Amino acid sequence: VAPVLQVIRLVIQQKAGFDICDVSPQAHVGNSFVPALFLHGEQDVFVTPAHSERLRQAYCGEAQRLTMPNASHASNRADKFIARAAVFLVRALRWESFLPTGSGERAFAELEAGRLLGRVGGAQRRDEIPAMPAEVATRITRFLQSKEPQNICSGLLQAALSICPPYRGAEFLSSGFSSSVGASPSPCGRRRSIHRTTSCPARFMGQVTFPDHQAELGLCWVRSAHASADGGGVECALLSTSVASLTSVALARRAGGAGRAVSAGDLQCTSVEPKDVGTLSLEVGRPYDIVLIVGSSGVVELQVDGRTVACASATALPCQVGAASSSSVQQLHLWI
Repeated sequence: VAPVLQVIRLVIQQKAGFDICDVSPQAHVGNSFVPALFLHGEQDVFVTPAHSERLRQAYCGEAQRLTMPNASHASNRADKFIARAAVFLVRALRWESFLPTGSGERAFAELEAGRLLGRVGGAQRRDEIPAMPAEVATRITRFLQSKEPQNICSGLLQAALSICPPYRGAEFLSSGFSSSVGASPSPCGRRRSIHRTTSCPARFMGQVTFPDHQAELGLCWVRSAHASADGGGVECALLSTSVASLTSVALARRAGGAGRAVSAGDLQCTSVEPKDVGTLSLEVGRPYDIVLIVGSSGVVELQVDGRTVACASATALPCQVGAASSSSVQQLHLWI
């Protein structure tokens, strides 16, 4: 291990400009006061349990420490400890009052009992996934069964926001965001619902002002070549005061649904693939110029005040049979 650590130490010194041997958590925990949970494997011989006990004793704020029997440094964590960590986060961030009634309360009760929601042999049971509201399912089904490319793409996007855990609960907003291709920029201060259709390459521009550090802006788009009623790809750019990220979401029709009209319940999320993440330090209450560039080859770039904060190469999303557009010109539909 020692030779490997020396190599790692040298690489970090060259790339990050600090020596990992100078890093001492114990020297700083006395200045930390946010709630903390320490989980440590009892059989960890790489970082022995005594380390976390010293940190807990020196911690200035509320601190809890749990040891995991028969667990080493690299062991898989038992479900009950993952559930315990989730309960800690909900309570530390005071999310209890924001849990949806019914499914959310039941899920939290499961976590408190040390059980992960829907874990059966490592898979999530479909009947334990929170149900999609009936009006949302009806709207998505109507869009998916439409012959209009824009409606099919909209149905896929709304399905992604409804069934993919990272985006569940997101809402469409009104905004002054505009596209420099195929639409005139919105005058400053005018608010209207956002949807833009254009051809690739495309460049979308606008301004955003974050009201607080919890606010996020999401720009989601679907390429017609990657969309059909049987599934497709949805791409997302998320922006907050501290993080910018680019993500690709893949949806597909469940097995057994062939031969009948597709409905919202037939779609499932098959993958959520992070493409790039960048750190930011934006101010609350200040307007920022945002530019999203989507290339015809699939390259995506997100800029804030002229600086690139996230960039991703082409997303490997297959063209769909019976895609929403058969034109040789690739159409792109974007929503906020």
